[in-house]
Amino acid sequence: MKTFILLFAITAAPFLRLAAQQSHINIDWDPQRTRPDIESHYNVIKNKHSRAISGLSMGGRHAQYVGLNNLSMFGSIGILSAAIPVDQTPALKEPDINSRIDYLFVGAGTHETRPGARHVVLHEDLEKMNVSHEYYIGSDGAHDLITWRHLLYYRFIPSLWKNQSSK
Repeated sequence: MKTFILLFAITAAPFLRLAAQQSHINIDWDPQRTRPDIESHYNVIKNKHSRAISGLSMGGRHAQYVGLNNLSMFGSIGILSAAIPVDQTPALKEPDINSRIDYLFVGAGTHETRPGARHVVLHEDLEKMNVSHEYYIGSDGAHDLITWRHLLYYRFIPSLWKNQSSK
């Protein structure tokens, strides 16, 4: 069976209204409203283990927020060059979180990683809470398309459905 990846972007209201204030994100978008439209137009597997959400930069923060607040819909989450505080995604503190996420990826470029960077803090918090995730710094890039292409092509996408035979 071939893997088909649908990259779906929402760029305008009424689907997504977003207000970012410093480190807080407020998203008024319900992915459950979008899913029937996608499923009626594309031949997709209709379960959470076959769905992933990911984003780059501010989109990575959105993916973290939407994905972790909709774990019944998304099995995998990719956070690239971004992160929001754990307090904004309380699901991460739930004792059964590792059984609810198939794959959680946090990645960034070599030259955008420093102590205190949002993705570093998220990784450290995930480690403290024993949340299973892949943390990867690489590409010898910074906050740019070179980094994001590397993170997506060589790390996130190839790892998405590796262990799906048991799901």
